[in-house]
Order: sequence, then C-alpha cells, then structure tokens
Amino acid sequence: MPLSRLAPLLAPEEREWVQRLHFERDRRRYTAGRLWLRWLIAAHVGATPAEIRFRPGPYGKPALVSPGHARCLRFSASYSGDLALFAVARDTEVGVDVERLRPDVDVEQVAASFFARGEREALRSLAADVRMRAFFTCWTRKEAYVKALGVGLSLPLDSFDVSAGLEVGRVPDWYS
Repeated sequence: MPLSRLAPLLAPEEREWVQRLHFERDRRRYTAGRLWLRWLIAAHVGATPAEIRFRPGPYGKPALVSPGHARCLRFSASYSGDLALFAVARDTEVGVDVERLRPDVDVEQVAASFFARGEREALRSLAADVRMRAFFTCWTRKEAYVKALGVGLSLPLDSFDVSAGLEVGRVPDWYS
C-alpha cells in the first residue's frame, strides 16, 4: 500500500516526524511501526486506531492519553531495520528493545563507554565468536530496562548491571 494512503492515519505530530526522515525506507518503517502499535493498542482497549493518542512523558517515553479508559495500559516499542517489537501490559510498566546484529559495531569501544564493570568483564571473558551476540544481548537488556523505567538515558547505562549471565534467554525465562 502506498505511504500516501497510510500517512493520514497518523496523528499530525507523527506525520511531521515522517516528513523529517530523509530516506523513504525510514518513512515507511516509521509509518508501519506506528500503525501496528496503534492497531495493537486499539485491539486491547476496544477502540479504533484513530482514537489512540500518545503524549511524551518527561523523558520521552510515550504514554496513552486517549481513549481515557485505556490509561492503565502501558506499552513499549522498539525498531531496528525491518524488525519491530511491541509489548503491552496493564497497570505495570514494560520495556522492550530489539537490535539487528551488526558486525560493524566496535563492541569493545561501546561496552567501554556504556557497560558496567561486571558486564565489560563478562564480555571480555567470552570467546570471540560469541562476543558480538552477547554484546547485543546485554545492550538490548539495558535499553529495555531504561524504557520500562521511563527515564530514557537520564540513567547512565553504566550505572547498573544486567549481565547475570550473558547467555540468550528463552521466552519462558522473561516473564516472572
């Protein structure tokens, strides 16, 4: 479906954001992601996607403002390339993050700037062939955590440790 037919379904501020994106693929991804999020939330609250309105929180995390009965709903969204991940919860904060594995990332340099000491040590102790995956596992955990808190990067990523084992989790392990 052409982007021009989908864009009117976005809120005015979302359409403005789309216009600022340089690449057509980014405009399509953003539009598709926001529409999927609207449809997902609308299905949870019995509303139409057009009724769903967001407002940014103090650190930028979006929150629902309408419909009014949906304010107890919390959500999180993450995008990376063609990947999108959404979570919806009632009366509890939630945070998600997804990242494409990118071999061009200097994991040692990024970890030195953003990971806690224990995370850096755990990463260095791993064999080179698993280090990149472990890095992105740790990174997405950190991002999801600050998203759930709703504090954005006002909480320095090196001020907390999420590496209680950099092994990749399974879905049954994530919800407790």
